[in-house]
Amino acid sequence: MAHRKAIDLNELSQDAFFSLHEKHFPGRPLLLRALFDKACISPTVALKVDGLSELLGQVGTGGGDALIPSDAHTLPHAGVCFVALRRPKTMLVSSAVWRKDRGPSELLQELVDELAAE
Repeated sequence: MAHRKAIDLNELSQDAFFSLHEKHFPGRPLLLRALFDKACISPTVALKVDGLSELLGQVGTGGGDALIPSDAHTLPHAGVCFVALRRPKTMLVSSAVWRKDRGPSELLQELVDELAAE
């Protein structure tokens, strides 16, 4: 599968998965469970880690798979192959926040404007 451009999540139904820990990535386990449910699979989550670099390191050992943001490919990832997830599709919502009494910085406003344009 490493040489394919995209796969369906249910093709990994027999594999173990690594995930990000709830304490550092609130909602991550629920998102993962929702994706597994959409794909009608119940794989084992073998390990929960504290960060993306650690997650990539664990995947690189060959002990499991992970679902991570596509931009994580810019992190060092020896022994890891990134393959797009064709199904199930999911949409994540991002938010920007700032102190009410200060308003957004110029840089943050540019980011918000860019995200709103997409």
